[in-house]
Amino acid sequence: MRKMLTFRNKKDTVSVQMEQKSLVVIGICILLFLVAGVVGTSVGSDFISPLDVLRTIFGLNEGEHDFVVLTLRLPRVLLSLLVGAALGMSGALLQGIIRNPLASPDVIGITGGAAVAAVGFVTLLGGAVSIKLLPLFAIAGAIVTALIIYVLAWKKESVRSVWC
Repeated sequence: MRKMLTFRNKKDTVSVQMEQKSLVVIGICILLFLVAGVVGTSVGSDFISPLDVLRTIFGLNEGEHDFVVLTLRLPRVLLSLLVGAALGMSGALLQGIIRNPLASPDVIGITGGAAVAAVGFVTLLGGAVSIKLLPLFAIAGAIVTALIIYVLAWKKESVRSVWC
């Protein structure tokens, strides 16, 4: 039998019910997320102990590692953790919308559309326009491809059942 935990606000207007096992898994994932952030911040050309990293983050250190930790390493580690989380969520959303657990951008063709747009940009506008616009063209190619795939897969019944 599943053990369910119910969380309610004081006015009983919002209620959330979760399995106890799910909460344990979420807690472990958050703990691993924090440990990976601290270890990632401590590793570099000069190793800084994880305890010193935590002291620097919370302002308890004497300032000897402030520049390295707060300016160089911590923003990179936080950005990489957030990008990884965003990629995971986007993959879950794509699989949920398409209703295919094997769906990924390269399987359904979105990556190919981005590559076609990038190659077209380099081939057709190679010297006339700045190369700095290449990522924008690749993103536009991916978006156009995703829209074409969505329109081709459109069914009235399936769209209504996704949102209702």
